[in-house]
Amino acid sequence: MTESPRHVKRMYDHLLGLAVCAAVFAALIVAGALTLRVSAAGPTPVTPTPAPFDDMLSVGRWAALQPELERLPRRWIITHTIAEGDSIWSIAYSYGLDGDTLRWSNPDLARNPDLISPGQELIILPLPGVYHTVKGNDTVERLARTYGVEPEDITSYHLNRLKPPYRLVKGRKLVIPYGRKTAHWPKPSLAPDYPFAWPAAGPITQGYIPGHGAIDVAVAYDCPVYAARAGRVVRVDWDDSGYWGFWVVIDHGSGLRSYYAHLKGATVAVGQWVERGQEIGRMGSTGNSTGPHVHFEIRQDGVRHNPLNYLPPNP
Repeated sequence: MTESPRHVKRMYDHLLGLAVCAAVFAALIVAGALTLRVSAAGPTPVTPTPAPFDDMLSVGRWAALQPELERLPRRWIITHTIAEGDSIWSIAYSYGLDGDTLRWSNPDLARNPDLISPGQELIILPLPGVYHTVKGNDTVERLARTYGVEPEDITSYHLNRLKPPYRLVKGRKLVIPYGRKTAHWPKPSLAPDYPFAWPAAGPITQGYIPGHGAIDVAVAYDCPVYAARAGRVVRVDWDDSGYWGFWVVIDHGSGLRSYYAHLKGATVAVGQWVERGQEIGRMGSTGNSTGPHVHFEIRQDGVRHNPLNYLPPNP
């Protein structure tokens, strides 16, 4: 009888898990250390204790264990200590993950992933996905629908340690392998009494200052970005320097234009007429960017002006 692909995968994962555990324990014994914690200055040994080997294994740069562990897929959740110059995008890349996995594993990053500081610790999952804290009405089936996976993806994942009948305990954390979380963000007011409306309803992470003739408005990755005023789309591409990444430029007539940079992509085309408040693209972090935000400029006859002089109070 031919076994199903899912059954074969479970068998493979089980055998791989045994091999990984054996190799890691052997490496730990040889190295004479139990746990290392990540930091920019290198690994900081933690005094071994007789405590059981926990899912929350703080490894990291891994020192003497590095050659052995780098050949193995990660099977545990670890912590990363943020260093000067880190961004969640550089951290995610170093672990073979995406920025969204870090955002949906660390609640403080969900609203604004730019707001990180040296010394802060981040949860790093072994694979792309979501780290979910169980709520009172959660079920496996509901979580599967929410995150776009199959129930068995959740129940069979080794770190979740779930057994039939799969009753979930409030407050418990679960890994949702390859789960995706949709960010919902309020749409800014059309502000008809002002020359322009906000392109997104979020905090200003950088203002209009010398050397930065724009404002940066940050919201969650992949959220909509809106036309701040009616006009005709004249550019939808990567800017010539690459600094601003993917951008959309709208001409409003009489030499007045608005610029929306660092986008993930556009939902409009060159030559298209757009209305105030119409979606024109999705929030991204392309170009020279430290995290998802829209770089918003207003230019009159090619000269940059402070957008705050055209906008209503920040929502």
